[in-house]
Amino acid sequence: MAEPVVPFPHAKRAKRVLVVEDQAPVRAFVRDLLQSEACAEVLEAGTIAEMREALAHEDLDLVVTDMRLADGDALELLEELSEEGRTLPPTILMSGFLSAEKMTQALRLGVRRVLAKPFDPKALVSCAEEVLEDKPEAPNVAPCARARPEVPELFAMDRKMSLMFRILHELPRRGRVSEVAQAALELALEISGDARGWIALADRARGRFVKIAGIGAEEIAPEARFEETLLEKLLTGEEEALTLTPLDPPPWPGAKAAHGLALPVTMQGRPTGVLVLQGMHEQRRGDADALQMLSLLLQSLDTLLDNRAVHAALAENMRETLVALVRILEARDRYTRDHSQRVGRMSAQIAREMGLDAETVALVELGGLLHDIGKVGIPDAVLLKPGKYTPQEFAIMKAHPAIGDAILRHMDALVRERLMVRHHHERYDGRGYPDGLAGDEIPLTARIVCVADAIDAMTTHRVYRRAQPISFALEELKRNAGTQFDPDVVKAATALIERGEIRSQCANPAEAGPRILPFSAETLGVKG
Repeated sequence: MAEPVVPFPHAKRAKRVLVVEDQAPVRAFVRDLLQSEACAEVLEAGTIAEMREALAHEDLDLVVTDMRLADGDALELLEELSEEGRTLPPTILMSGFLSAEKMTQALRLGVRRVLAKPFDPKALVSCAEEVLEDKPEAPNVAPCARARPEVPELFAMDRKMSLMFRILHELPRRGRVSEVAQAALELALEISGDARGWIALADRARGRFVKIAGIGAEEIAPEARFEETLLEKLLTGEEEALTLTPLDPPPWPGAKAAHGLALPVTMQGRPTGVLVLQGMHEQRRGDADALQMLSLLLQSLDTLLDNRAVHAALAENMRETLVALVRILEARDRYTRDHSQRVGRMSAQIAREMGLDAETVALVELGGLLHDIGKVGIPDAVLLKPGKYTPQEFAIMKAHPAIGDAILRHMDALVRERLMVRHHHERYDGRGYPDGLAGDEIPLTARIVCVADAIDAMTTHRVYRRAQPISFALEELKRNAGTQFDPDVVKAATALIERGEIRSQCANPAEAGPRILPFSAETLGVKG
């Protein structure tokens, strides 16, 4: 009997690579790149828990991992497994925030390569091939055959989310005021890209500033009084921010002319000091993302500096910080300004109509207010685009519910609100995102916010289409009940509309005009 023929008896198996990244679009990009350019078999993990599971049960040749994930630090997991005596596969670390401490930890753990985001795609391919072939170096780097067009946006989104996590979760919650301020200043300099800056509080009794944190900066003259500086305008509320240029008068006596930015530091919403960033490049002074992150940082610092606040007050301040972030986000687009506030109010109306208790009504109102917070991680080029999305842009935009969920993940006081943020784009028939839940699998609160979001999206002007009258929204709700929307929620919303308690959100719905785009998941569910 002839021996069976084994095809390709000398063929080597494909190298198995684990890609660990919590931002789905970035993870997909890295996966596709390694599959196509390094010919690797790629496994994926989006959390530290999934990474731990894969390292325990998979035969891996390489791990390519981001450092900070929503549920933990990849280096901390590697440290833990190393202390347990586990043999770990070679690792490539990707990160936009590589402090000296983290670099030292990476070297101690034997991380083979470190890539600082943003990196050229061909650099990742080259590093992966070096490690998989166990080469000490690769003198000839082959060019990447194709680089996806959304790469800059992906890295911008990833950097923005990393900053968000650091602001919300890594600033010290305890310690002296100077320690908290110093940590905030270090983060502010990373956001702005500067190397110099300081934070000072106002001694109103003496009319002088008291510096509480500083890094490589030219200090304000100790004898300078408020009225002798431009910074007084921040303390009085006359200005919300001051841009400093070499052509302006010195901001305080003896100051050197330079580009910079000054912002008020507040406590309980009242200006109590200043943050000054010196040497800021002129092009960065108007960077909307940087200003947005600095504003959020100062909101968080407000909470942390108020040592008199009890735990409940801190939780409320955190909510206020997040609400402020939503308002900053929506202020960039005049078409969606106050959208989240309207969705929150309408969600509460629907919940009340359904007979839910007062606590749940209040919960739904806050969830509606926060439902689009994940859009803070979406690049403006996508978020504010007037026309139809490309498939790549659509994939980026669909990441916002999961981004919002990740922002709230470690906030114990907002556990139930997270469900609305994550699931407000699920569909009743299971064809929504991010998890494809259906029917009662979707939290009732999220089903309510979904309908309120839809009504507001249909009845307000948007950059990509005109507003529709409330009668149009009513018909669409009825037509999509049982497919996109929960029929019980539609029934409650319909009753409110027919009684005139929910009206068109457009100032002049009769003048709304024809729709530019057809009513669809894109015009309603994605951009709404």
